[in-house]
Amino acid sequence: MNLHFITNVQLKNIIGKDLINNDNIAILELVKNAFDANAKRTDISFVNLVNLIYNYLTICR
Repeated sequence: MNLHFITNVQLKNIIGKDLINNDNIAILELVKNAFDANAKRTDISFVNLVNLIYNYLTICR
């Protein structure tokens, strides 16, 4: 059974800001989600941390 629903784009901002208000906690939550999903491997890459304009984080399961 497929369920479809439409939400406002701001919903993630409203929900997310109250749940996770710290970058470290956000990363920890992503790792915990991978564990909960029984991921056999989780790769975390912090890319270009020296340059604050072009840095990013990649998490792959």
